[in-house]
Parts: sequence; structure tokens; C-alpha cells
Amino acid sequence: MSLLFDEICEQPGVLRDLSAKNGAVVSSVAEEYKKRELHGIYFAARGTSDHACVYAQYLFGIVAGIPCALGTPSVITKYGAKINFGSQLVVGVSQSGKAEDVLAVLRQANAEGCLTVAVTNDPDSPVAKEAKYHLCCSAGKEISIAATKTFTAQMYLLALLCEKISGDSVLSEELDRVWEHAADLLRYAPSAMEAKLQRYAHLTNAFILGRGLEYPIALEGALKILETNRIKMKGAPESDFYHGPIAQVKPGDLVIVTSARSRSRAVRYYKQPRALRIRAFRHPHARRRTLRLAVHVRHMRSAFRIRADGDTRHRS
Repeated sequence: MSLLFDEICEQPGVLRDLSAKNGAVVSSVAEEYKKRELHGIYFAARGTSDHACVYAQYLFGIVAGIPCALGTPSVITKYGAKINFGSQLVVGVSQSGKAEDVLAVLRQANAEGCLTVAVTNDPDSPVAKEAKYHLCCSAGKEISIAATKTFTAQMYLLALLCEKISGDSVLSEELDRVWEHAADLLRYAPSAMEAKLQRYAHLTNAFILGRGLEYPIALEGALKILETNRIKMKGAPESDFYHGPIAQVKPGDLVIVTSARSRSRAVRYYKQPRALRIRAFRHPHARRRTLRLAVHVRHMRSAFRIRADGDTRHRS
């Protein structure tokens, strides 16, 4: 197996220990957030880390009703502007902890007296040291170019922060089980997918669609496949797919739809792709019964899986 696959398989162990390693710090951040009476969150990140922040943007809105902004660091680093962060928590997310633009955002936020948090995989990195609080992915060294275990660790830590600020007991219970779901998935999904994907060995163009919490998975999935297979990939929201991107789809192209529920809004989108003879993949763990926040768990569980033709059996 590849080094990338080995790192993917490390995810259950990483996710299992994150709460114990970061729980006290997360609780301190939540307590100060409430004490300061803050009313929003400003995220600064790039690439994969930015996709984790898109996930957090949805989750904080759904669970806590907290508006979140995805920052534009170049406003500071390129144009030299000064951001009025107001009463927002400022969170910088960087796997390496060396992203210069993320560091610039945290520096400016600290200068304004803002509450700042860093999420990195290196406690000794510049970004980690700049923020008042640091949440560590504790994923070990990630050698592969395509980040995997740090991506799910970032999502978990941001979800843990959401749980502590909101006090949502359902989310807390679901987070405790995420690592088990990941372990279960990795026991059967690789072999199930390999057999189904052989037909796409020479694929050159594909799309991944997602809505809400699944949208960042579509973005990240497209980036991972593009990085590792050099396939022209595009991650897009379901709602935007027919407003331009579909013009690039040709007969024989692959459309992957991520959906945490048994019936997604995207299901009715299948008609037009099928008219073009495009094969649509459906998410493997879709269920009719969905807990209030089970979508979060499905989302975490499915970061690296797809299902062909809707006929692969799975365990729940």
C-alpha cells in the first residue's frame, strides 16, 4: 500500500485522542468566548485548511447560530489593509503552522486585543505560538503531499470547539463515536471501492457535488483526486452545478454526489447527467433516519469514500 493510504488509515487513532488532548484548552476558549460576549468567528486559512473552515462555518451556524466569516488574508498581506474584527473570535488554521498570511491575520487580531486561536499540527510553529490558544491535531508527521489525517483532525477540533461553545449534548455524543465510525469504514471500504473504480482507470474529467456540510467534502475530495491522480476535478455546490459548471461535462464523465441523507436534493439532478450518459456515484452511508446532528458524523466518516451504483452493502 502507499504512504498516502497508510496515513489515511491512521485517522481513527488520531480522532480518538483529540478530545482528551485538547479538551481543557477548548473549554478555556469557549469560556472566554462567552465571558467576552463575542458574536462571531473569523477564520483564516488556505487550501485544505480552508475547506475545514468551510465545514466549521456550516456547523457553527447550524448548531450554535453563530455567523462565521471565511477570511481573505491577502487583504492584509497584499493590500496592507487593517481589518476591524469587532467582537469576533479569530481562528487561524494551518497544518504546518507556517502559513504566512494566516500568521499575519493572527498578528493583526492580537494587536487589536482579539481572542485568537490556532489549529495546527505543530505546537512549536509560528502560527501556534502567535495565537493565545493552540489546538493541536497531534496527527504525527504527515509526509504525503495530499493532507488527509490533518484535515479530519482540523474538522474534529473545530467541531469540538462548536460543541463546547454551544453546549450541544447530541454533538458531544456523536463526536465521541467518530473515531469508531472511521475505523469501521476503513475495514471494508477500500476493497469495496477498488473493485468499483477499475472502470475509471483512464478518467480525465470529473465533478464532486455537495450541499451544506457535504460541500467542503466535495471541495476537499476534488483537491485530493486532482493532487494524486492528475485528473481534472471540480468540487461544486449542488445548487451551482447547473449555473455554469455543467457546461464542462461530457458524455462518459463522472459525477460524484456526496449526501449524508438517503434522499438528497442532488438526486433529482441525476436526470440531466444521465441524459448525457454520465454515471453518478452516491454516498455509501445514506440513511432514511437521520439524527439532528448525525450529518456531522456521516460527513466525518465519508471524507474518503464513495460508492458506485448504489449497490455496495455497508454496516452502520
